[in-house]
Amino acid sequence: MLLCGVCMGVLYELLYLPRRLTGFNKVATVVLDLVFCAACAALFIWFSVQASYASLRAFSFACAALGLLSARICLHGALAKLCDLLYNKFKTKPPADTD
Repeated sequence: MLLCGVCMGVLYELLYLPRRLTGFNKVATVVLDLVFCAACAALFIWFSVQASYASLRAFSFACAALGLLSARICLHGALAKLCDLLYNKFKTKPPADTD
């Protein structure tokens, strides 16, 4: 289940890039949050079925949360720097003054 949490963290970071590039637009944020929640629920159920858990247990949620937190701590700083680099490289530059 720890791997499930890490997958959730990676998914969050993948969805962070479009959110940041849209300028944290409210509509885009809501849509991306819904996609994230649905994907996390599907991942959690899939990992639970693969591990043959007959019922939900507290340690399953704790391990998933720990994996999510560890991926968030490890990946978020690097991705934020990458977003800034890409944004600064590809943002539109004002036209040069040709007077």
